[in-house]
Amino acid sequence: MHAVLCRRWKRRVKGRDWYDLVWYAAHHPELHLLHLEHRMRQSGDWEGDDPLDETAFHDRFERAILALDVGQARREVAPFVRHPQSLDVWSKKFFRDIAGRIRFV
Repeated sequence: MHAVLCRRWKRRVKGRDWYDLVWYAAHHPELHLLHLEHRMRQSGDWEGDDPLDETAFHDRFERAILALDVGQARREVAPFVRHPQSLDVWSKKFFRDIAGRIRFV
């Protein structure tokens, strides 16, 4: 999750981060916000006294989706996927739906 929210590759998309997000949401849909907050503070991506809460997470996730070039993400990860056509469902709406599956603990 940290990679999707915080990794900086200038204009380049790291499709693997988004692929991993799909896997994560399908297999371990619980997100420990406090742990993510600690990692974000450690990397300098979360500052100030406010804790990372569900609203802040969703705001950050929405910004990541808005900045995502879905086509570039697909192209980047396709050579590593056994069935590249499975990436056809990737869209900004798809990733928003994925985020909706995540439970916060």
